[in-house]
Amino acid sequence: MEKTYHHLTSEERSLIQVSLELGHTPAEIARILDRPRSCISQELKRNQWVRSSLQVKKRGRPAKAGGYRAVAAQQRADKLSCKARSPKRLMVGSPLWDKVLILLKDRHSPEQVSGILKRMKPNYSTSLL
Repeated sequence: MEKTYHHLTSEERSLIQVSLELGHTPAEIARILDRPRSCISQELKRNQWVRSSLQVKKRGRPAKAGGYRAVAAQQRADKLSCKARSPKRLMVGSPLWDKVLILLKDRHSPEQVSGILKRMKPNYSTSLL
């Protein structure tokens, strides 16, 4: 059986915010959403949620839901989903690109090119090809 990860939806984030405002714990919210507790706690930590017992008393209106905002969390998630986690190594015009083109023009298969590059420079990844 394969484990798959499904991102939180905006509806789930809204439900998290409302549940926090009602005083539910992250564990209770996880049960309601049928998600792992770690998923909810990571979401809250990622979006600066503070447990009500740890909140510093400030003047003015208290922060609802410990500072968690569903709309802001969804905007952050959307923004980060478009951003690459690591820079591309195989870019048009780079020396690596030129070497790959030469090897492919010499009628090497992509697998052969990958093997040749590994022998030349062990840090080249096979996932580049």
